[in-house]
Amino acid sequence: SGTAVVKNTNNEDVSSDFTVTTMNGTLEIVKRPVTVAADSKTKVYDNEPTTDPALTATVTGAVDGETLNYTLARIAGQEAGTYAIEVSVNENDYPNYQLTILNSQFTISRLLVTVTPDDKSKTYGSADPTLTAILTDTVEGERVNYTLSRAEGEAVGSYAIIVTPGTNDNYELFSSLQGVFSITPKAVTVTPNDASKTYGNADPTFTATATGLVGSDVLQYTLTRAAGEAVGTYVISVSYNE
Repeated sequence: SGTAVVKNTNNEDVSSDFTVTTMNGTLEIVKRPVTVAADSKTKVYDNEPTTDPALTATVTGAVDGETLNYTLARIAGQEAGTYAIEVSVNENDYPNYQLTILNSQFTISRLLVTVTPDDKSKTYGSADPTLTAILTDTVEGERVNYTLSRAEGEAVGSYAIIVTPGTNDNYELFSSLQGVFSITPKAVTVTPNDASKTYGNADPTFTATATGLVGSDVLQYTLTRAAGEAVGTYVISVSYNE
């Protein structure tokens, strides 16, 4: 509004030399870019929905003092794996914003379970006992798949008990210790059989009864009697060959 004044370089009014036409311009206010980005979340498998951490998001670009309303939800599931976290915003409620929505991921990691084999033993020649182990930190009522085996061998000595993980979608098995499988010696009794001879004759062949041997195992031993040829009773003794 008002009258336009035109001055020359000498600051003299030369408005009468001009016809000034005024035209209006325009100011365009464009939408403000705003991003709503869901934050990534994680938890360890426990098959319990109530232990999910609270879902959150980060809003960038909004005008100070203005709040955006949005909702967050993740794809349902409690198995170990990755689930989408989705952001929902009613864009019609925010005509002044150019909204960019960034979804994220909710990760359920496998639960670390410790498997500790129990030590076992048997007597040489007997059948192996059932191998067992202690598990820690499993979800109550759930089965964890693994197998137990021992190093081969049947001689007296110590053998490692080894844990081999099976297929476990929700569990990661950890076993830092090996169990010990011990085979102990079997008790064997050697009883010399009584023998006799007539004075003046040669000694008979001495024999004995061995009890407790396994299968075709043979015990090497020697039978001798106390010295003497007079009529009487003499001890028959057993000595073992190394």
